[in-house]
Amino acid sequence: MLSPFFTQIDMAADVYEAALLRCCAAEVTSGAVFDALHLVVAEKIEADLLLTFNIKDFRRLAVKESPLVAAPPDPPGLVFDF
Repeated sequence: MLSPFFTQIDMAADVYEAALLRCCAAEVTSGAVFDALHLVVAEKIEADLLLTFNIKDFRRLAVKESPLVAAPPDPPGLVFDF
């Protein structure tokens, strides 16, 4: 079970508002709202890194406070020792 390794983040209205404002500022629509939600939550929890295979879309939404946006190796070669 992986649940012990995850923390649930409750997203209040301010998170959704920040994501929508970020999309408006970047002049993006559609699925980018979901990228913005992930990025705003990562900022809220002060994450250092956001891993994605969709670097371009996340970087266009990033601000100074955003975590580093990077791609994991493809195919993934990381091994986690739980």
